[in-house]
Amino acid sequence: MLEALRAIFSRTDVLAVVVIVGAFFLGWLSYVAYGLAIEPEAFIRDHIQQHITERVNNSGINWLGNEHWYPSVFGLWVEFIDHTGPLIIAAGVLAGFFGIARLRGAPGLFFLWCVLAAVAFSLVDWRHTKHLAHFLPALAALIAVYWSTLEGRMRWIVGGAIVAGVAWNVVRIILTMQDFTYIDPTPIW
Repeated sequence: MLEALRAIFSRTDVLAVVVIVGAFFLGWLSYVAYGLAIEPEAFIRDHIQQHITERVNNSGINWLGNEHWYPSVFGLWVEFIDHTGPLIIAAGVLAGFFGIARLRGAPGLFFLWCVLAAVAFSLVDWRHTKHLAHFLPALAALIAVYWSTLEGRMRWIVGGAIVAGVAWNVVRIILTMQDFTYIDPTPIW
């Protein structure tokens, strides 16, 4: 068994997955520890009861229309694409097809992380795009792995889309830092 574990962890793709997933969960556990250390009752009430339990039990999923000031699930994804940029999303979709074909490797794990997080937060917490950020590390890794396998013209096309998409996001960050009303998200409840 020890030899099998050595063989698995000697693969760089598996090691990368372990590091990325481990860092993500370490970050989330740090957030939980901080919340419990600062104000445990408020953290449990807000993060556990309201954000998880109540929304799972009574999510009130709104697929197409707006309810009060919350976006619909469709509206959430339109807003997410607008905030993230269509070029990054297009590269992500291509990388997703790449990940589907490699479900047993690191690309498959990144793809499943993206899909499970996207579905979970679309159904449970469809009220704001910031919650979709939980799958962005996996999406970035999946896009990078996909791009590294490309050759010729396709490598240049996808690489150009990634560079343009990142530049677009950097410009939007700079503009938002100068004026926080530049990006107009759906109001937080």
